[in-house]
Amino acid sequence: MKLWINGTFYTMKKPGETIHCVLTEHGKIVATGHEAEAQVQGRSVEVIDLKGRKIFPGFVDSHLHLIWYGQALDRLNLSKYKTKKACLEAIAARAATLKEGNWLFVEGYDDNRLTDSNGLLTRRDLDVISSTHPILVRASITTPSASIRRSCTRSDSNEIKSLTEAE
Repeated sequence: MKLWINGTFYTMKKPGETIHCVLTEHGKIVATGHEAEAQVQGRSVEVIDLKGRKIFPGFVDSHLHLIWYGQALDRLNLSKYKTKKACLEAIAARAATLKEGNWLFVEGYDDNRLTDSNGLLTRRDLDVISSTHPILVRASITTPSASIRRSCTRSDSNEIKSLTEAE
């Protein structure tokens, strides 16, 4: 048996609900909190001091795109924009804040939500915004020539040629 102490264990039962210790046996949780402490009285257990670490159950969501989510927090999100023009203005404004040559990753683009009928974002639309910033708009994966040149450098591939010539 192992008694895990001095940690903040998030139970995931209610938002913010925590317990202070967990008792495990053969890799399974057998008791928590004061009940866990009571069960170890007079027994030989391995005590693991977590030194204040925060613990979340590993079985909450095995398909959580945590890294992707973290990256998305820093990316431009177009989900609030209602027109193609507004989307392009937001992309241009963000590109203007970047160091030359830095990538601009854009989330939340959905042409089905746009209220104007100016069509999809194209490579040419993004080329007008920047010839030096590679830009990737997720959903339709529209990208300007700078992104294609930087990402697709193999000259022996017909696929690359077709990407470069694509709208």
